[in-house]
Amino acid sequence: MGVSMGGYIAQELAINYPQRVNKLVLGCTYARQDARCGHSAEYHCGLGVPDGCSSAELKKVPVSKVLRAEFPLAFNSRLYGLVTGLLMNFLAGRMATGGVAAQFQAIAGHDTLDRLHLIQAPTLVITGTQDRIIKPASSEVLAKMIPNAKLVKIEGGSHSVFIGKRGKFNQEVLNFLRDC
Repeated sequence: MGVSMGGYIAQELAINYPQRVNKLVLGCTYARQDARCGHSAEYHCGLGVPDGCSSAELKKVPVSKVLRAEFPLAFNSRLYGLVTGLLMNFLAGRMATGGVAAQFQAIAGHDTLDRLHLIQAPTLVITGTQDRIIKPASSEVLAKMIPNAKLVKIEGGSHSVFIGKRGKFNQEVLNFLRDC
């Protein structure tokens, strides 16, 4: 199971080592950044880059700015957004390490779209309908391109749907794991 960046990693694992993956859950993630998929316009605005910008442009954004923009958008609840926003304003400078910057560089260059057909494991693609970081349409593309994938959209769910709508999220994941 991989959510957001973890979903990019899970895609690579399932593509490159199919014998190691019996079931796959991809949450709030994408295969490629393009006009239909990837990061939302609201996310790009928070980073101060134009919507539809290139991977090269995304890679230029300072990691402290990414952290400050991303965490408040991860939740649709004002309380969660306020708390995480304040926390990230405090922690962003401390967390803006070379390792976190390298993670963001990897995210900006992620592209598995042309290889999704190689995923052999039964796959659950799950997203919140109100994800403000990753376009929810990204999950539709994943589910269409991965053989035998099931798509679940959780109404009102944010990028952190696994927290904000944890009951529904957990129920869907557990049902998928039991059924396959």
